[in-house]
Amino acid sequence: MNQHPFNNSEDDDSNGLGKINKTQQPINQEVEPTNTQSKEVKTAKQSLKRLTLILIAIGVTLGAILAVGVITFLNRYNLFDVPTQVDQPSK
Repeated sequence: MNQHPFNNSEDDDSNGLGKINKTQQPINQEVEPTNTQSKEVKTAKQSLKRLTLILIAIGVTLGAILAVGVITFLNRYNLFDVPTQVDQPSK
C-alpha cells in the first residue's frame, strides 16, 4: 500500500523503477585514490597554497604602498593639523 518513498525492498515496484540490483555500489561511496591521483592532489594543494600566499603578499605590499601614499598626501597638504579658527566680526 503506502510505503515510505525511499524503501529499497526488492518486492516494491511502486516507484516504477523496477527491482534494485543489489550488486551495484551506492553513488556516494568514496573511491580510493590511486598513487598517481594522490600525487596530483598533493601537487594541486601545494600550488593552491603557494598561490594564496603570493596573493596575500601582493595585497599586503599594495596596502602598505597605498598607506604610505595617503600619509604623504595628508602631510603635504597639512591635513593632519587642526584647522585654524577664523573669528568672524560681530555685527
